[in-house]
Order: sequence, then structure tokens, then C-alpha cells
Amino acid sequence: MLTKAQLLVYADDIDIIARSERAVKEASRALEISVTDTGLTINEDKTKFMEVPSSTGNYTPFRINGHTFERVGEFKYLGTIINDQNMLKAEINNRIKSANKCFFGLKNN
Repeated sequence: MLTKAQLLVYADDIDIIARSERAVKEASRALEISVTDTGLTINEDKTKFMEVPSSTGNYTPFRINGHTFERVGEFKYLGTIINDQNMLKAEINNRIKSANKCFFGLKNN
């Protein structure tokens, strides 16, 4: 059922990545059933979705089953920047920035 969408789950953070809004809605329904069965709830503030690749560039949220989900163009997951165009430039720049902070932090000590 979830072959058209991926759920990235770590602790209490969930990110839905899909190729279409329909796939996001299907994944959201399956997610809601799973969490309800285990007694958990969906935190709308922490649940985002991203369409990859973005066909519209439209980042408006949508409602499903009483929940409003925010559509994002990029997000950070476990320290890695993921964006809706599958571009690595933002991630590479982030890694260079982090490396520079470490290098110059050590150099000044």
C-alpha cells in the first residue's frame, strides 16, 4: 500500500515523502490507522509532507481526516537536508558549513 510514499520515522518525528498528493493522502490514512491502533496520536505540528519531485511548487497545506498537514519544499532529517527536487546542493553546502565551524573552532583553541 505504501509503495508510492515513504514514511521517515525517528522517535516522535514523521515525514511523509511521496510522488503525488494522492499518495500522501493514502499514506496519511494508513498512518492514522496504525497510530490509532497503538493508542498514539498524530501531532500535526510535527507531521509534514513533501511531494518529490514537486510538480507545482505549491506549498499549501491540506486537510485529511481532520488533520492539517504542512507541505514543505525541504526539511532536515537526522542532520541531512532533503528537498523536493532531489538536489544535493543544499546538503553539500550544509556539510561544508558544518565542517568549517569544526575546523575554525579547533584552530582557535
